[in-house]
Amino acid sequence: MLFTGATLAALAWALWAAADPSRVNHDVAWHQTLGAGLFDGGVFGVDLIDVNPPWIFVAHAVSRGLANSTGIAPLIMWSWLCVAAQAGSLLLARRPLAQLLGSDVAADVLLSGGIIGLVAGAGYDFGQRDALVVALLLPYGCALALAAEDDTQHSPLWRALAAVLAVSAVLLKLHYAALV
Repeated sequence: MLFTGATLAALAWALWAAADPSRVNHDVAWHQTLGAGLFDGGVFGVDLIDVNPPWIFVAHAVSRGLANSTGIAPLIMWSWLCVAAQAGSLLLARRPLAQLLGSDVAADVLLSGGIIGLVAGAGYDFGQRDALVVALLLPYGCALALAAEDDTQHSPLWRALAAVLAVSAVLLKLHYAALV
């Protein structure tokens, strides 16, 4: 099965590439700092001051908690969580994308390449909210494109997951709400 083999290979590469600490830029480092402060009991507006919406810092606090409990470096844990979120979102988009493209093979190739592209294409900006927003909105966007044709193709659970990803994407960067 092309999807499984190609996706696992792409995912293995992405996890390896994302673990490179030289890829971390100043925004991700700042989000890590505020996430650690939140994890350690800091309060927004008192101990933690930033103009960005707090969802990104909550995500970094979860990452910090997982890093502390597993012994994995916090930046590597964050990078791996980003890869997992992007890969999960792409996996959720696979079925509707195959329907839109009219080909399972085309969807498999595109999604496997997408996993690599989201990591390699981001370069120094990997882990930034922008790439996460794009990936998290993909299932929702595919569902919108299919809705024009036939919206009975997806289960209520699939629709709920796509909606949660889309809402999470908007919460990461509120001015992207215009995309939804």
